[in-house]
Amino acid sequence: MNYDRGRFGCAIIKSDKYGVGLSNSEKWWDTANLNIFVKKLDEEVKLRIPDKYLKAKGWL
Repeated sequence: MNYDRGRFGCAIIKSDKYGVGLSNSEKWWDTANLNIFVKKLDEEVKLRIPDKYLKAKGWL
């Protein structure tokens, strides 16, 4: 998670040179609905987790 002067967001960091930004409609801390932020973040992360892993954990 990154925070800079009221704006925030998340990314999956793969190395010191590469990361994947996760999109979300909640961008400004003072107006954000954190329930929506967490729900959308969960959806974005699950899109990037391989189905094979999710099945092995019994989540699919």
